[in-house]
Amino acid sequence: MRYLLDTMALLAYFNNEEGADFVEGILNNNNGLYISSITLTEIYYIYTRRVDEETAEKRIDQLKYNLDVVVIGEDESIKAGVHKVNNVPIADALIAACAESVDATIVTADEHFDELDVPVVNFR
Repeated sequence: MRYLLDTMALLAYFNNEEGADFVEGILNNNNGLYISSITLTEIYYIYTRRVDEETAEKRIDQLKYNLDVVVIGEDESIKAGVHKVNNVPIADALIAACAESVDATIVTADEHFDELDVPVVNFR
């Protein structure tokens, strides 16, 4: 099965929060693991603000080494616009579009994805 990990799932994993064990199980037992390029943006700015730039860069390197990054192109941008009509945050719309482009299930605990017609598994 293919999974695309949402920013929330990765933050839980990195910070050993509720659901971290579930995310770790997916990371350790699956091929076809993805993140959206917008998730790189979110992880970078969150860790830079909360910790420091060095930690942010370390997290980005870990993600790029272990997961395939789905780059947001023209098709993903248009599909995200379709999702955005449902009044979800733009980052979530982009993540959903990226998951669709690789036929992946989104790993998240974010309720915004409930508004979209995309496969989701809740890690909490």
